[in-house]
Amino acid sequence: MKPLLAVLLAVVLVTAPCPAAPKQPTITINAAQADVVPILRRISTRLGYNIVIDQTVKGRITVSVTDMPAWRALKLVTKMAGYEYNLYEHLIVVGSRETLQNFPNPDIYPGR
Repeated sequence: MKPLLAVLLAVVLVTAPCPAAPKQPTITINAAQADVVPILRRISTRLGYNIVIDQTVKGRITVSVTDMPAWRALKLVTKMAGYEYNLYEHLIVVGSRETLQNFPNPDIYPGR
């Protein structure tokens, strides 16, 4: 009887539906020759992250994406505009490679 119970339990565990993984946020952007800064802000809002954009970040881009994963859109927009980004917990920092290398890690200076 015990072996039969063990087999039935194994079948139930194997066939039970698994919880779905959390869905990655997507974004749709259609902008022609638009300022890159508001686009970056929109992406960070969609991701639920705070954002710091260096004052040197400027330029206009044309982007048309539909239901793209928001993280991929962030990477695409920053690269196309000639910039990079770093993540610090719940903060996105956008700037040139040099700026990001010199940016103090906010995790080292809590509360300042």
